Amino acid sequence: MSVIDRFEEWCRSKGGKAERDKYVKSVSCKFPDYLGDEEVREFMRFVDANRRDLRKEDYDVCVEYEEKLIGGYREGEEVCYFPSDDRIHVGAKYYSDYGVSGELMGGLPKSFTERKTVDAHRITFGKEMDVEWNDATDEWMGLGNVGASIGYRVAKKNPDIVVKMLDKAKEDAAYYANEALDYIKPAEEEEEEYL
Repeated sequence: MSVIDRFEEWCRSKGGKAERDKYVKSVSCKFPDYLGDEEVREFMRFVDANRRDLRKEDYDVCVEYEEKLIGGYREGEEVCYFPSDDRIHVGAKYYSDYGVSGELMGGLPKSFTERKTVDAHRITFGKEMDVEWNDATDEWMGLGNVGASIGYRVAKKNPDIVVKMLDKAKEDAAYYANEALDYIKPAEEEEEEYL
């Protein structure tokens, strides 16, 4: 049994649904709910036990959760192992809690990096803040997208660092999604005139 077959079997045993893309050589284990700490730790245990075979096959493996929103937009989170550069990646992409009608004032998108200390390691998080127009609701939705990666050897010594990195990415993505709405000038309420 190939390491990719083992990953798909592992995925199903954890309640996920495996999706393989042979063209980009990746396999995703899609979970029905947000990634909890234990799912992340179990994924790290799988990578640790199968790292040599994953590097030989050169397949990216990920655990992820994705939610479809009104208007067809998708948000979610992921933890991946990229064998080509032997790194663990975390990412979160969220939309704002609500939408706003009005006019975009400019200044977006904003992309920047921020170095944060997680368990005594300095980690660079890439961050993006933007807005997107939702045709289904006729409103602007704020968007936050945050990601970071670390070398596999760092994660092997301390798997909880991956859990903490994902928590930080989720927290920041949700924050930036809602902050992005400050760049929308709300539509003026039109007062009805009565004759």
